Amino acid sequence: MDDSKQEMENADKESQNAKEKARTAQEESEKADKQLEKAKENKNKVDGDSNSTPAEKQKADEDVNDAQKKAETAKDNATKAQDESTASEKNAENKKTEYETNKNAHEKSENEANQAAQKAKQAKSDANTARNEATKDPIDCLRYIAVSNPEFYDP
Repeated sequence: MDDSKQEMENADKESQNAKEKARTAQEESEKADKQLEKAKENKNKVDGDSNSTPAEKQKADEDVNDAQKKAETAKDNATKAQDESTASEKNAENKKTEYETNKNAHEKSENEANQAAQKAKQAKSDANTARNEATKDPIDCLRYIAVSNPEFYDP
């Protein structure tokens, strides 16, 4: 049972780490989206400026393309991290369920063992009581009288 508890705790830690990784990846994706927006704004500014050189326009296009690639990569990473987080949460939940099942089975087994011990104790007590009691069988009555060393009492 200690092993399953340790596995459950480890799975919880992995789940928390995966959630943190997913959160960080989401932040990176949002940051990449902002950089893409800035690059697009800069490109629009350069395209709208009649004094911009072809080199500046080409540089603005390259910046937008680079920002788009980074944004796509960041979104992919965020999606993967979220999927890993979800899988890790499911694993942690499964480990918790397994631990609870093992714990309940162990408690049930202990209860059954205690009940069996009580029944055995009661059976032994019943056997001792029956041994000391006379039955309707005449031989048992004679045996009981012989064992008990009776004395005659005259009132």
